[in-house]
Amino acid sequence: MRRSGDRWKGGLIRAVEGGVFLRVRVRPASRREGIAGVRGDSLVVAVHAPPEGGRANEAARRLLASVLGVPPCAVELVRGQASRQKEFRIRGPDPEEVQARLQQLLDEVPED
Repeated sequence: MRRSGDRWKGGLIRAVEGGVFLRVRVRPASRREGIAGVRGDSLVVAVHAPPEGGRANEAARRLLASVLGVPPCAVELVRGQASRQKEFRIRGPDPEEVQARLQQLLDEVPED
């Protein structure tokens, strides 16, 4: 997983009216839950929930809301319901706010 360099190029975060789109790769059924790094052009989000019945999607949505400081209703899964690769729309924050918060979290991710 990439930890250095300009991780914000390539479309990980994209500004849209009223918020941002965020590309996410979900790791369901993980032992540890949280932001796990960046892989390609996606933020890696690890969740405890299994990938059945939309439970991992919901867990990822709630985790993103928590780490970005927005209410869960402000985070919407818009693409990738049945895939590990997803795109979420986060209403409210601007791209710079999201980038700053994610950078802070990524700096705390332990090396593999």
